[in-house]
Amino acid sequence: MRDTLDGKNHNPKVVLLGNTGTGKTTILYNFLRRNSDEGTLPTIGCQSFEVGVNIEGKRVGLNVWDTAGQEMYRSIVPIYLRNANAALLVYDCNDDNSFQALDSWNSLLMEEQTNEVPIFVVCNKIDMINDLSVSETVAQNFCKKVRGTLYKVSGLTGAGVQELFEVVAKTAVVGFSSISVIHEPRVNDESKGCC
Repeated sequence: MRDTLDGKNHNPKVVLLGNTGTGKTTILYNFLRRNSDEGTLPTIGCQSFEVGVNIEGKRVGLNVWDTAGQEMYRSIVPIYLRNANAALLVYDCNDDNSFQALDSWNSLLMEEQTNEVPIFVVCNKIDMINDLSVSETVAQNFCKKVRGTLYKVSGLTGAGVQELFEVVAKTAVVGFSSISVIHEPRVNDESKGCC
């Protein structure tokens, strides 16, 4: 029997949502320590991954669904969103369109939920900031609107990815615990956050 934080034998369902090219698969592959080159091709439909996270000496198994961001798959994505225990809304910090699309992704998610679901707004590609498209104030306002938590990560370098999955696992199992309003990844360089 799997030893989890709440003593139950189950794998909470976590969904990754966002436009194509935001790096959802790359974030997941980084956490799984898989070759990130595999994640450069757009996801077709949805893919499921069993992800193990160690929290407080206990193993938490997550059932992570990586959804396609292309418009052509939008009609089938809702099938995979039902009964989610947590959701990651991912945007590219250099692409304002990907941030603006989070409203529709969130609406799609909410249409399929019977209970409140923890939402993590994930600002990706902080290692490649060219011309910051989304200010931190705008990102924070969106988080307040959807009752989400802002995380800044780099799917490519891994900055913030481990911490993100740890808090997602803990929240998905235990529920709405004390989660912060924003999370800055620990980085060793002098690069600044994305939003």
